[in-house]
Amino acid sequence: MKRYLSMASLAGLGAALMLGGSAVAQDQPIPVSAAIHAGSCAEPGEQVVALDAFRTGRGSAVGASGVPVVVESSTDDIGRISGQDLTGSPHLIAVFADDAMVACGDIGGVVDDDDLLVGLSPVDASGYFGVANVEDITDDDDDDLEVDIYVVQPSS
Repeated sequence: MKRYLSMASLAGLGAALMLGGSAVAQDQPIPVSAAIHAGSCAEPGEQVVALDAFRTGRGSAVGASGVPVVVESSTDDIGRISGQDLTGSPHLIAVFADDAMVACGDIGGVVDDDDLLVGLSPVDASGYFGVANVEDITDDDDDDLEVDIYVVQPSS
């Protein structure tokens, strides 16, 4: 089911890209990072957890050329905060480029099979957007928490 949710997340990003995305070179450096912060996107607080580095897909390019590249970050076994901590008080997932927040999503919504999808909206018309899948969000064991993030960068 988790693989289905991740694929569904990517399908949603693909639909959004068809409506207004732009091309990104596949060999472009990935200048983005992500973190979980206390607070909300409207009023972000201190960083709680830095998330793993972003990377492009590791396979071969297929299909149409000139399509935007989706970069991904996958942080397993966070271990410093539980899903219940994330939903028990306001938290957000923030994406940064050059130390500026460029996309943000408040952690909340409907849990499906212990996963929570969080939409990441552009900040200040940055052009960055995406989705995060917080896995094992209702599990008491903080060592099981995983965050997968998929972000589309604007073209330069």
